[in-house]
Amino acid sequence: MSERKIYSKRRLFFIGLIIGVGVTVTMLIFFGMGTFDFLENRSIDWRFLIRGEIETNPRVIIVSIDESSFSELNQKWPWPRTYFARLIDRLSQEGAKIIGIDIIMSEPYPGDQDELLARSAKMFGNVVFPSKFEETTRRIQWKGKEVELKEEVLKGPIETISGSGDVGYLNLPHDSDGFVRRFTPIRSYQGELYASFDLKIAAHSLEVPLADLKYVPHNQLRIGDRSIPLNEYDSAYINFAGPQGKFRRISFHRVLKGEFSRGFFGGKIVLVGPTFLDSHDFFSTPFLESKKGEKYPLFGVEVHANVINTILQKRFIRPTSPIINRLIIFLGGVLVILLSLRLSPLKGALSVSLIVLLYLATSIWLFARDILLTTTAPVLTFCGVFISQVVFKYFTEEREKRRIRGMFQKYVSPDVVEKLIQDPTKLMLGGEKRVLSVLFSDIRGFTSISEKLVPEELLSQLNQYLTAMTAVVLRNGGMLDKYVGDAIMAVFGAPLELENHALAACRTALEMMKELRSLQEGWQDESKPILDIGIGIHTGEMVIGNVGSPKRMDYTVIGDNVNLASRLEGVNKELGTQIIISESTYELVKGQIAVRGLGEVKVKGKEKQVAIYEPVDMK
Repeated sequence: MSERKIYSKRRLFFIGLIIGVGVTVTMLIFFGMGTFDFLENRSIDWRFLIRGEIETNPRVIIVSIDESSFSELNQKWPWPRTYFARLIDRLSQEGAKIIGIDIIMSEPYPGDQDELLARSAKMFGNVVFPSKFEETTRRIQWKGKEVELKEEVLKGPIETISGSGDVGYLNLPHDSDGFVRRFTPIRSYQGELYASFDLKIAAHSLEVPLADLKYVPHNQLRIGDRSIPLNEYDSAYINFAGPQGKFRRISFHRVLKGEFSRGFFGGKIVLVGPTFLDSHDFFSTPFLESKKGEKYPLFGVEVHANVINTILQKRFIRPTSPIINRLIIFLGGVLVILLSLRLSPLKGALSVSLIVLLYLATSIWLFARDILLTTTAPVLTFCGVFISQVVFKYFTEEREKRRIRGMFQKYVSPDVVEKLIQDPTKLMLGGEKRVLSVLFSDIRGFTSISEKLVPEELLSQLNQYLTAMTAVVLRNGGMLDKYVGDAIMAVFGAPLELENHALAACRTALEMMKELRSLQEGWQDESKPILDIGIGIHTGEMVIGNVGSPKRMDYTVIGDNVNLASRLEGVNKELGTQIIISESTYELVKGQIAVRGLGEVKVKGKEKQVAIYEPVDMK
């Protein structure tokens, strides 16, 4: 017969701890591999939306090449370069500080238009033109075969235009989901460092020469009193001020016509760029979706306005260090392990939910202060660890609790069941020898009574009797071993040890008789048969444990001393008594129970006579 294993609480704790730490370490490995980057990026978008819009620098203005400008100027794209020359002249007259033109003029325009634009840019002296890094493919011969060679080239404005102002690259890094969340202010190309379009505009605006920039690769870029935090790819987060239309915008044609108030452009950073859909110059950003679910991507010139605003406002989003992130994941995972192992699944779920909510609230609070706390990996770790502990408990501890509860809840009091669940090692289901007290009770003349009643009445009265007697047994810490027809067998001292099990058995017998008298009064009033009982109690060494087959087992006691208790119950009929206890039981309760000596009797299966006593009352 197979015996089910019962693990100690300490062993279960250590196994659960190992499983939880294993899950935590696995999450740390996945975190280091970038497995959660996609979800983390989405959590950043979520935090942007919760934080809401922030103030923009009023010095940043966008001159929009929009549909209305096409209509008013009656000109198809690309526009003549003289339009941009006239725009620069107008902005120069109005006192603009710097102009950034977000259009790559990499091809010459017919006539002298390029020269006119270059002349206006030189006269103004503070124009930044864009360039762009592009990947090209060319075919070469290698080992007699034609192969494709991919290389990066810098595509910029024609020489005439580039010589009239400054040039910076426009490239913005895209995340795996296609969103733009970062910018790269500086990068190397063919052994030289290049500054971005946005960085050059910001530096000009702050009057910080590019030679004075302090660049620590993969760490930070200092521009005056501002420090841009850089990650391992030399990029930094854009602190988006809000959705589309957040920056002041004026149509291109209105600037050419002078349709703006005096001083509108005085001392301003002016960004010129397309905002018409056919330009395809728009990007998905954290503020892509409105509250109504409609999608509004930011045009390229708006993204660059946000980058410049981030630098000017000193609102750099600073991620927590990788060491802190890993500590949060590990220590948080350990905390959840300890809570999960010590609390019930429901209380554990509530505790872990509270931890997750507090952590998310903290990350939102910090994000509003421009600190980016990694969120996805810790939250997934907390949840993963908790689920692993619940599964572990389900297959070990909780299953064991359910098994113990199912096995004993009908036979012992709820208090005993809970104590067994708290410490299952107190159960020796495989069998052990113990000194216990056994109580047998039987209804006298039940066969003749049963013949006088219809089955329904018989069972109703019997169930009433058994319910009352069982309650007395359980109330005194006994275990209801079994019903044998109208007989009751109860054990005291198991499954939990009971210090005064003999006394508890005797008290139970006396209370059973008291309860029976109450029932008898009721039966008499109802004209029902009066049931009477005999009780036998014996204390001795017996074997207790699981008895049966693997498919059906009972936790019970066996042995010669069990049989003696049953036979003592039968002696009541001969002596006209109702309760008889053996000498071994008497020796344990004398002084606490008033008894009447009944002498010695010879019982079946015993060669020597047995001294017996009748309990009268508690002393």
